[in-house]
Amino acid sequence: MDNNNFLNNLTVLYVEDSKIVLQKTIDTLKPLFKDIITANDGEEGLKQYINHKDNINIIISDINMPNMSGIDMIKRIKQIDSHIPCILTTSVVESATFIEAINIHITHYAIKPFDYDILIKQIKKACLLNYQKKSTENKIHKEEQYHKAIDSVALISRTDTHGKITYVNKSFCDISGYQANELIGNSHKMLKHPMMQNSLYDELWTTIKDGGVWYGIIKNKSKDGNTYFVKSYIFPIFNDKHHIKEYMSIALLVTTDEEAKRELRKGLIKNISSQKLANSSMLKENEQLKNSLNQLRVENANHNKELIFVQTNLENEKSKHKATKEYLNFTEHKLKDLEKQHDKLLKALKKKKIPLD
Repeated sequence: MDNNNFLNNLTVLYVEDSKIVLQKTIDTLKPLFKDIITANDGEEGLKQYINHKDNINIIISDINMPNMSGIDMIKRIKQIDSHIPCILTTSVVESATFIEAINIHITHYAIKPFDYDILIKQIKKACLLNYQKKSTENKIHKEEQYHKAIDSVALISRTDTHGKITYVNKSFCDISGYQANELIGNSHKMLKHPMMQNSLYDELWTTIKDGGVWYGIIKNKSKDGNTYFVKSYIFPIFNDKHHIKEYMSIALLVTTDEEAKRELRKGLIKNISSQKLANSSMLKENEQLKNSLNQLRVENANHNKELIFVQTNLENEKSKHKATKEYLNFTEHKLKDLEKQHDKLLKALKKKKIPLD
């Protein structure tokens, strides 16, 4: 945390009955703080604190105010939160008031008119320890939540430097089928599946003994003989001299996922084989269709040749027929002409009475 910038995370309760001093102080402090809540006397200040107590980090209050003094207000607030930092402001320091302020654990006195640089330093000093404490508590609380979340889903174990189990969580016991007292003092070899290669464990121990992190999928066997897979992260824990004092394993159960992947791989292989077979049959059919098509093309070409020959002969026959028809018409016309001439000749002979014999 940057000690020079933490003020902008703080909320101030400022109680002052002088409007001029109140406004000037707000104008000076507002850019430095997250929020400034104000009140004009101790009674209003107490109400503001009760309404915003979860957000207020420090109280700055004048001593002498109407309705309720700053001292009386802080006494009431200290009954709610005895650790909240408080700064009293005054123009005149009276010994009786000073002693009373000490008794209620006032953090600082600020003399009016304010030297705002000094006032800001007093606020920093008063709030820093509290802020660090709350920040640490928040971090610890978050870490506890993270640990609980991890502990509820992960299989966690710790071993000494010789590989003997020193701790297992509930999830570890639930999945392995062993009780904690059956596991502690033994090694993880009691969970080793016969199908697992020793070379994997040699690699694991080499990595973590050298201070590294090993991660991978391990196939284990539970107490009742069932197989389960875990994705394990195994790493060393160091002491303050940076010597390995123990090893820790955080593992996630992936049995369902692994089986699903294996089934998926089987399905894909089967589909690929079926597809290859189907493709092979399709290629054969395509080849047969191609050959049939080529044969049809040859037959079609021959048929076209025959058709052209027939068409040519037909055209020739048509031409011959036309010529014959024209010749017959011509002959018919000639015969008719000859008949007419013959008739005329007969008539002429009859008129002249020339014997036809």
